[in-house]
Amino acid sequence: MKKFSVWNKIDLHIHSIWSNKVKANDYEGSEYSAEQLLDVLSNNDNSINIFSITDHNCINANLYKDLENNIIKDKYKDIINYVIGIELDVNDPDIYAEVFHCLCFFESKDVDNIEKAINELFDNKALNMRNTKDVYPSVTKIFKMFAKHGIQNILLIPHFNNKSKGIPSDIAIENLNYLCFNAYEDSNNIKNVQKSLQIYKAAGYDNFPFAVFTDNHNLNIYPKDKNNNDNDIKCFILGNNREPFNALKTAFQEAKMRVSLSSIDGMRNIEYPEKYIDHICIGGIEYDLSPYQNTIVGKFGSGKSLLLKKIKDGSDNLENDEKYSEFYDRNEKSKVFIKTQPYNSLNEISESKFKMYEFIQQETYYYKNEFCLSDAKKLFNQLNINHIFDDGESFVFNKDSIKNSFSDIRELIVKSDGKNNLNYERAFDNQDYYSFNTSYSPSYVDATIRSLDKIYSSINDLDGMKIVDIPIFTDAEINDIKNVRDLVSKKDNILTLYKENDVESNLQCILNDYNNEFINNNAKDIKNKLIEEFGDFRKKLKMFANACYNFEGILTVEKYNEFKKEKTESIVENYGISWKYVPDKDYKSIIEMAIKSTNRKDSLFKSVINTLQSKVDKSFSNNSEFDILIDKYISYSNSLFTSNNIRYDILKNGNSLLKKSAGEKSSLFIEFIFDLLEKDLNNNNEVLLILDQPEDNIDNDNIFNQISSRIRNLKYCYNNFQSIIVTHNANVAITADSENIIIARENTSSGKKTFEYDIGCIENKDYIDNVCKILEGGKQAMEKRTIKYGINIIRKVEANGI
Repeated sequence: MKKFSVWNKIDLHIHSIWSNKVKANDYEGSEYSAEQLLDVLSNNDNSINIFSITDHNCINANLYKDLENNIIKDKYKDIINYVIGIELDVNDPDIYAEVFHCLCFFESKDVDNIEKAINELFDNKALNMRNTKDVYPSVTKIFKMFAKHGIQNILLIPHFNNKSKGIPSDIAIENLNYLCFNAYEDSNNIKNVQKSLQIYKAAGYDNFPFAVFTDNHNLNIYPKDKNNNDNDIKCFILGNNREPFNALKTAFQEAKMRVSLSSIDGMRNIEYPEKYIDHICIGGIEYDLSPYQNTIVGKFGSGKSLLLKKIKDGSDNLENDEKYSEFYDRNEKSKVFIKTQPYNSLNEISESKFKMYEFIQQETYYYKNEFCLSDAKKLFNQLNINHIFDDGESFVFNKDSIKNSFSDIRELIVKSDGKNNLNYERAFDNQDYYSFNTSYSPSYVDATIRSLDKIYSSINDLDGMKIVDIPIFTDAEINDIKNVRDLVSKKDNILTLYKENDVESNLQCILNDYNNEFINNNAKDIKNKLIEEFGDFRKKLKMFANACYNFEGILTVEKYNEFKKEKTESIVENYGISWKYVPDKDYKSIIEMAIKSTNRKDSLFKSVINTLQSKVDKSFSNNSEFDILIDKYISYSNSLFTSNNIRYDILKNGNSLLKKSAGEKSSLFIEFIFDLLEKDLNNNNEVLLILDQPEDNIDNDNIFNQISSRIRNLKYCYNNFQSIIVTHNANVAITADSENIIIARENTSSGKKTFEYDIGCIENKDYIDNVCKILEGGKQAMEKRTIKYGINIIRKVEANGI
């Protein structure tokens, strides 16, 4: 039998032949033994887990004693259990004008004392004298008689033929620990029950307790009632049937969380998640886990977070863990079981099993105002946020092209060895000469540039062309237009470069210099050399110009600023993530890094040529100087936008979650996690939530509102949600109505510090007392959780038609 709270099918209203001693022919079947009753109730068709025999105005003491002897048999043990009960006829005109029935259940198993109190309640009259109105007790008399006999813990469930009246709370006796609840006689009428529930909810009583039962008067036809009607509604409570009375009491105190009526909408689903952690095994000891909430509590240093660490990462990973390495034991193995399938840790379980969300309050990155890439990856993994991370931006420069073309052009400009072989004037003496194209004119180039500019502007206007707000071009076509625009721009830039440098005019000047200096050179064959060297120079100049243009266009100041811009991506509803590069260096162009200020022009090409022609500046006296500067610039560029320079943030409605105080941040992150996982739950995904001390930095009100209430609501709304929570806070463990509470305890008896763990539930009084001693505010939280419900609530909704 599991030690935590599980769903139990209950029937709190079954009669025996003993009722006939009070009301003739009330029980229609034959007398049955305790074993016969247990066999019928526990068979596969009925599967009752908690029941009570509630005869009219009397206790079948012998049957209850027989039950006590049989319930411990192996075939019934941990499967079915009972509470002692009675159905009282109550005559109390101050409460209700007519006689009404009241089911009463006792924590005590002292049936003799209970029978004695019942006998005195009816003034020790014989059983056959207890079926007249004049001997029916009032509610006040019932309470006083139970108090007299030391019967402190009872459940009182009045049920009326109509629900317009109820028991006022002012009749309670201070020394009596009692609870009054509502119940339905018309348990077979699903529509009536559903209608009544909706009326209560509309009046604001969505946590009001309900109970239905068979009211069976013939075990031979169980579960049919005395009118031979099938019991269409089955009643379930969440509790542990080792503690049957407290299971009922706890369930009725938390009706919204712990009572479920089959076929009735708006109640908690009794189904378990399809995939959940069934149990864990630590050092050969198995610990069962609830498919719902598992809360690990303990004093400081009791091994709470250590247990969670073993579940998450496995015992073997403790060896290299700075925080937990001292507790590593090579002989201890931990296993996590999904149904019967073992895993070494949760880390081995794929997402196909369930989605896992983590909030580990102690992790340092929750205290940062922004996340680095490693922090973001870890967080996004814990929160199942899908995001393709930037691993940094690298720039591909064709450094061989610019280095090689520079070497060629430098050779020609600096050395000019061909100059000694030129004799311009003699080469043209006999009219057998080569001439330049005299039709060249800068104006032709200007006209072409103007045409290209006009074409570029026309193309630029195509992007936004629309007819009645409908774009003419598709995204793919606009991309083609952009490619053409870039090509036109590139050609325009090249022509402008040639125009500004007036390459052919410069070559003409070089020819004139050659003519003046070598007028007496008679080698006419130099004209071929002349044209060859001019053609080679022009070709290499053009190659270097293109190489410079391409190189300095890889990283412009515009591109630098564009990379620095913040980018955002939506996560869910109002949430998003943002990231941006934060380079630790300002932008520098290749001109700023490679060219002295006196020789800088508006392009790399012009700046290099100007430097090579300088009479003063001796930069680039050899190729290696230029090559080193190129390599340095490439290294600088690729250091700007690395993965180390990315910063992430979480946004809600466009505002940062990280740039808040510790308390605000904790609250916002808790809310964020719950919003994320609720979306998955709503999409029918199986979810496991892991929280480690979520209450840190959050005040008690917010713990209740943002954690306890949220967990309760998720458990109520979804049946595909399991949680494992480490906490010091009673609100998280008790007010959230944890189905399984694990107490962590330090053990030094062996001389070595080890830890042991106990499992229990709220309805186990002794166990929960120990829990309350451990948790801060535990007793107060338990008292708050067990606020008594008076049946007089019904009076507040009678106007709605109940």
